[in-house]
Amino acid sequence: MLQSHRRTLVEQTVRSKLFLSGLFSVLFISGIMFWGSLSWHNSLAQQAFQQNSQLLLRQTAEHASPFLQTNNVISLNLMLKNLLAESGINYAAFRDASGNVLTELKQNEGRGIDFRQSVIFENAVIGDILLTIERPATHHTIWLWLLVVWALGITLWLVFCIYLTMDEREQLTVFNQHMHDFFATDRHDLHQWNDILDQQLRPAMSLAGCFHNHYSAAQINHCLDKVDVVPGAGYQSNLFLLYLTATELTDQSDSREVHYWLEQQNHYLLQVASLYNGEITQDRNCLVFGLEDEPDQAVVNILCAATVLHHVCSSMTPYSISVTTGTLWVNNSSDLPPAVQVCGEAVNQLQLMHLHNRSNSILIAENIFQYPRTSTLVNAHIYRDLTMPDGERLEVWQLDSLSDHYDQLLRTQAENLKQNNTEAL
Repeated sequence: MLQSHRRTLVEQTVRSKLFLSGLFSVLFISGIMFWGSLSWHNSLAQQAFQQNSQLLLRQTAEHASPFLQTNNVISLNLMLKNLLAESGINYAAFRDASGNVLTELKQNEGRGIDFRQSVIFENAVIGDILLTIERPATHHTIWLWLLVVWALGITLWLVFCIYLTMDEREQLTVFNQHMHDFFATDRHDLHQWNDILDQQLRPAMSLAGCFHNHYSAAQINHCLDKVDVVPGAGYQSNLFLLYLTATELTDQSDSREVHYWLEQQNHYLLQVASLYNGEITQDRNCLVFGLEDEPDQAVVNILCAATVLHHVCSSMTPYSISVTTGTLWVNNSSDLPPAVQVCGEAVNQLQLMHLHNRSNSILIAENIFQYPRTSTLVNAHIYRDLTMPDGERLEVWQLDSLSDHYDQLLRTQAENLKQNNTEAL
């Protein structure tokens, strides 16, 4: 399996455009370097050939000088035989001062480069020597070096490309894992991803880009946190509801005043929901508690949230806060970010309580007192009895304060929220 993996890796590397384009560059550059080196080598070889040939001519002329002076043809002929015995000399001859050939020998049809050297005796030219010397052929090892250079260059380039391919595979593995986590996609190669990102995932990636460019990291994280708050199929549960709304906004109200109130209301509801583990509902006026907490903790959270909102809204437009509990159907909306949708009898109770709520007070439905923690925490008095549309009676209480140390702590918390809101504006 390891051998198959290595073979696949090498095959992928060899077939890649990077390797093929780089291979041409390696061969081209190596060839240029080789021909440059070969030209330099030939130049040096030519210089050495010329120098050695001239040296041979001078030495031969010195030794032949006394024999030419005495016309000793036999000795001159022996010298020529000795010269032709050396590798590369194909023709040799001695001539007298008049240019007459005294003796000559040739082999291999006399191919090569012709050289001539005068023979001087006592400052007088008494003849000359002629040599035809064949230039040494380029050795095969030079061409072998070209193959070595090419093989070395290709090997180094292949190793480098294999490293890049391995790195690309690792990066692709990480990318596939991220895309699976984000979009639940299968594993694909780069070519497949190019088509997928250009077609199937283009809307999703465009939406992600929109979120990245137009929303802060905190807002994006808030959106992600809300996606799985409620299962998609919804469910029924005993939950707690808090309703906040202005009581004196009418058709004649100033638009700027309405806008300011709605902005402040949404801001504080989100802040309080974050503090006490609540969720804002789709109508943006209501908080729901108990989605993740036990009832005893949820009832404390909703009463603390109502008290904090009471303090932060005290200097704003007259408002009403109503609190109740009951069995509700809960679902996620299709908004972005998804908001919690609730419906049930408790929602009807909130709407009726709001209609009978005088400004700047917190009303509590009697069903809140079914939890033992409420009796030890709440100081309240009976506000009034309400009759529901189905004829049922609903006893409503007005919250005066929370016992123990809660009031002072919640008042301080409200002041901090108002101060942070002022700095943000």
